[in-house]
Amino acid sequence: MLTNLLRNAAQAEGTRRVRLSAESRGDQLHLRLEDDGSGIREADKSQVFDPFFTTKPVGQGSGLGLSMVHRIVNDHGGTIGVFDSELGGAGFAITLPLEDLLETGENEAVTPNHSATRGRQS
Repeated sequence: MLTNLLRNAAQAEGTRRVRLSAESRGDQLHLRLEDDGSGIREADKSQVFDPFFTTKPVGQGSGLGLSMVHRIVNDHGGTIGVFDSELGGAGFAITLPLEDLLETGENEAVTPNHSATRGRQS
């Protein structure tokens, strides 16, 4: 999920700096990712999570990265939104329930010691 957000930020026109912050508040994890690129046009903000939506020229983007991020966040019971970054570009705010993140599962999970693991937990 973060890989897709970071890739999107790094590929934004004019991006020189990306800021990622995380904070736990109560039973939720709040993530913010901001870049100083060209930003997202107001008319496009409502579509950025739609599958196959891209502002890149034909052949340069599949339009699936942010759609996948949106699906993953929703699958974990979280929310994601887009905003104008304080750095001058675009930003994404993600809220995830910590309880879901600490559970183990079939794929990627975060264990109580906060290390990312892959595969089945025993």
